[in-house]
Amino acid sequence: YLQRAPGGVNLRSSHLTLDVLEQQCADVFGTTPDTEPLQKRFGGGHPNVADASVVFTNFKDDPWMEAGVAELEQKSPYRATVADCDLCGHCQDLHSPSPDDPPELARVRQEVMAHLRRWVGREET
Repeated sequence: YLQRAPGGVNLRSSHLTLDVLEQQCADVFGTTPDTEPLQKRFGGGHPNVADASVVFTNFKDDPWMEAGVAELEQKSPYRATVADCDLCGHCQDLHSPSPDDPPELARVRQEVMAHLRRWVGREET
């Protein structure tokens, strides 16, 4: 899907904006993506998820961030967090922890683990 360039240090050109990518679609396919049906079906920024045991993680360098959930209403049963660190990208939270991990990445992992412990009834005191 449309992978615009994030701010900060990244591998994609800062000229790769959403407008440029949509124009590329128009040039190649004669149209731009209609995301409205997907937004309605899956809930967009307010996901239609039956189970409240869901945590959404995003990273500022992740090209898929625009397709993810970065923030939720305070009363939402779901959790969302964003790591704002250079060289933190797609699925970085799923990798094995390392002493070299940026502090933001470590914070996200700690938040996810706290939610998992609470959901399975093993909350640490």
